[in-house]
Amino acid sequence: MTQAPTSLQDTPRRAHRGRRISQLELALELGVSQRHVSVVESGRSRPSRELLIGWLQVLEAPLARSNEPLLAAGYAPAYSDRHLGDPWLAEADHALEQLLRREVAAQPSLLPRVEAYGADLRARLGTTAGAGSRSGPQAPVLTTRFRSPHGELAFFSMFTTFGTPNDITLASLRVEHMFPADEATRAVLQRMASHQ
Repeated sequence: MTQAPTSLQDTPRRAHRGRRISQLELALELGVSQRHVSVVESGRSRPSRELLIGWLQVLEAPLARSNEPLLAAGYAPAYSDRHLGDPWLAEADHALEQLLRREVAAQPSLLPRVEAYGADLRARLGTTAGAGSRSGPQAPVLTTRFRSPHGELAFFSMFTTFGTPNDITLASLRVEHMFPADEATRAVLQRMASHQ
């Protein structure tokens, strides 16, 4: 068996202990044997890329940390890490702007705060695309496509939830916002809105 690098074998073991589930529970969620989980955690076997991605998802590892064990295992990253100014994130950036502009329209006193927040984000994240890019176009969000009398319409979703709610009802509320995922869809929606 191949000896896994220390950083690789430590990641699954730490993550599974952090969530406080047993090896058996983890194995059942992953659809593998408990023995396989044990040999991967001990470093006596290297997990496949698919198993490692599934492992990290089951253990709810943050996306920002999920590429590290994949790289340690010699696999390509599973998640892109782009700046807000990257063209692939243009639609998400536009959606955020729409939400912030609506808030500003309702509360003009928020405008200085929104502008300061935007300046802070640009300073921290930059406005240019990162140097590394994966081969082939990769959408940064899941796109839902609908057939309509106006042709195919593409949307992506953003969800609004209450932060750290102390009420079961509030914790279960999620508002889905759907935004156009391409220029063709945006043009159709603008045309329809102007005829109302």
